Amino acid sequence: MNKKGRKQQNPLEHLPEIQELKQELDGLQFHSATHLNEQPVCIKGQMRWYQLDGLNWLIWLYENEIQGILADEMGLGKTLQALSLLVYLKQYLGQKGPHLVVAPKSTLPNWMKEVRTFCDDFKAIQFHGNKDLRV
Repeated sequence: MNKKGRKQQNPLEHLPEIQELKQELDGLQFHSATHLNEQPVCIKGQMRWYQLDGLNWLIWLYENEIQGILADEMGLGKTLQALSLLVYLKQYLGQKGPHLVVAPKSTLPNWMKEVRTFCDDFKAIQFHGNKDLRV
């Protein structure tokens, strides 16, 4: 939902390629009892429509025990989407963790910042080692 309470639309939904892909995916026999129309209440701030779509996709992968890669341009909120999955697991399924996030060392400060910004009730510990400690 946007600030005026209207549902935000995906501007790419009308493309023939997207419609064809949606039909193919709709025909698959994977179960998914969950589809969030709103972000988890524990997430501070407002997720964009495509971030909520990404969260629903991550939930679908989780429920069907499928691995996936969340990939798009930098700055579109992949970290928030991944964190929102952890929030979903806690809020809806009671899975409090611990959870392990493996990320490049250069992105660790951003991960910690995103946890403080969007999920301040999560306890995050940054752990990394130097080259000699890596096995």
